[in-house]
Amino acid sequence: MVKPDLANLVENYLIGMASQGKLGSQISDEQLKQILLSMQQPKRDFKFTRR
Repeated sequence: MVKPDLANLVENYLIGMASQGKLGSQISDEQLKQILLSMQQPKRDFKFTRR
């Protein structure tokens, strides 16, 4: 992963889910993608208006 802070956040989330027994088996790639998308900060959009 490129962003170490996001990697740590996802890792701690998955460890917490596993320790609570909420993960019955291995997660799929699609499940991991959904977790990553839900934890990412929204991108900021900048618009410049020239006068």
